[in-house]
Amino acid sequence: MLLGSILLFGGSVQAAERDFSVAIDTNISEQRQPSNTAYYDLLLAPGAIKELSFILTNHTDNDLRIAVNPSNATTSSSGHITYQPLTENQAPTIQMTNYLQIAKTVVIPADGQKTVTATLTMPNTADIGLLAGGVSFTAVKAKQDINDKVQLAHALSYTIAVHARAQAQLPKVALSLSRPTAISLPNRTGIAFQINNKVGRFVNDLSGTASLTDIATNKPIMTATFKQISLAPNTSWPLMLSRKNKQLPPGKYRLAVHVKTSGLTQSWNQLVTVRIARQDQQVRRLSLWLVGIGVISIGAIAAISYWVISKSQPNG
Repeated sequence: MLLGSILLFGGSVQAAERDFSVAIDTNISEQRQPSNTAYYDLLLAPGAIKELSFILTNHTDNDLRIAVNPSNATTSSSGHITYQPLTENQAPTIQMTNYLQIAKTVVIPADGQKTVTATLTMPNTADIGLLAGGVSFTAVKAKQDINDKVQLAHALSYTIAVHARAQAQLPKVALSLSRPTAISLPNRTGIAFQINNKVGRFVNDLSGTASLTDIATNKPIMTATFKQISLAPNTSWPLMLSRKNKQLPPGKYRLAVHVKTSGLTQSWNQLVTVRIARQDQQVRRLSLWLVGIGVISIGAIAAISYWVISKSQPNG
């Protein structure tokens, strides 16, 4: 069995060396582009309930046990879109997995097909924009592997995207910047923050710069550039403006972030206060305490030595 994961935006994969393939039911009237046979892109009324069919084909001589996992479209730390259900990425504020119900496991007969049905229930409001997620199908060797994240992560998996909206027109791009936080690691220090996609639409080809300036000296401390970043609907992209093996001195700094994408140019300036880390404060107190103990000890030794010397001297 091949290792890895395949996101299907081009229909089912029919290859002899692969154990199974997945296709969607193309006879759905709500599909926005009927010619699209790769994934679901639906226009549904608020509160509508729709059944979606996934056709699984077994290309082997044995039955195949398939783990089925709905997922959300999320933004990875590298600034790319992913649909994988096992990701550690932060979940979107509006999650497809709360509205999509599907069986957890299915068995495809040898050299046969199996149709798996999912139920999508649209939110009751029309202004959510795009609800984006998907369904992953993963071949597993045994029943216990279905809940084994390590086994699932290393097995061949097909993910078909599921997009749904209640309005044809998506909301305009709207971004925000989270409150920056000073981060201190053993070999790295810097400022962590997030760029937030506040609405239900994809943001593509985002580029920009981030810089940190010492307010006291008005000198730039760190700068960074980024480009070709993509954000999933209602998700955040985490960034860290940092440097190695050099601590950020306590003080006040200004974080400036400038971004640009199609139809939007935006800038933020936020104040960041870097304080002495609690661990550093404890180390400093301990150092002062040790110095104090040392001074007291030296004084005590000197006093004892003087007493011993004075007693050893003859009188008169």
